[in-house]
Amino acid sequence: MIIWRTVYYDNRTNGGFQNACSLICLEVRSVIEYSWILLGEEMIHRETREIIKAYLGGYIQGLTEQRCPGFRPTMRGEARAIYSSFEECARLIALQTYVVAERGYRASGKMPAAAAVKIEEIITRINEGQTPDFPALIAEVLQVSDKEWVERPAIADLYLRDKAGHEYFFEIKSPVPNKGQCLEVAERLLRIHAIAQKNRPYVNAYFAMAYNPYGTRLEDYRHSFSLQYLDMQNQVLLGADFWTLVGGEGTYEELLDIYREVGREKGKAMIDALAFGF
Repeated sequence: MIIWRTVYYDNRTNGGFQNACSLICLEVRSVIEYSWILLGEEMIHRETREIIKAYLGGYIQGLTEQRCPGFRPTMRGEARAIYSSFEECARLIALQTYVVAERGYRASGKMPAAAAVKIEEIITRINEGQTPDFPALIAEVLQVSDKEWVERPAIADLYLRDKAGHEYFFEIKSPVPNKGQCLEVAERLLRIHAIAQKNRPYVNAYFAMAYNPYGTRLEDYRHSFSLQYLDMQNQVLLGADFWTLVGGEGTYEELLDIYREVGREKGKAMIDALAFGF
């Protein structure tokens, strides 16, 4: 079993790390059944697999080299590094089938001024307790028209475009977001639709969670803020659902296998670096 955990340093506690403040815990258990091997062609091509392995090896090496006297990882900085690795793996896999796969994609542009006001109104309603219905919220924003248009920023962690011209925008964040993060991502996703002036299936904006810390199914997921402030069925891609959209059925299991393979090659140094001593 490999455990990934990012924690922050608190100088008020005798210079120790606080396990209670873990941000990420990804468990890869050896009991995973790799039935995808028996079912046919692997979703992650051999060439892509080797590129990902090399990338992860360099990534882990970088973390290991930082393990020097005086180094103190921060919660925000190390979490960003972990999710950066998810973004890059997703980009590399997506390049197998998508026409475009980019990280840090700038989707900024103009939208009707009334749509910008409508988005703020929607976020306020969700904050005050309205149960979000994301497809209905997109339609609500797109129904608004205005002669005045305003510039708004928008950046997607990962952007994909398929051969049919359908676009996919992903915010790849923690699977245990706080309330503020839920509302911020919801606003950014609606903003992307307002700028593009297109609904699904032509434009598809999602909150992507690279893994499910509670189990393997959406029904297992139980993080309270997400359940209250996000539309888990239509707004969020959780774990295997995200990786299936990126690379096809079985991609998630194959990616876990790559992580395990790199773990075996790097051994204890990798585990120590990822766990920061825990």
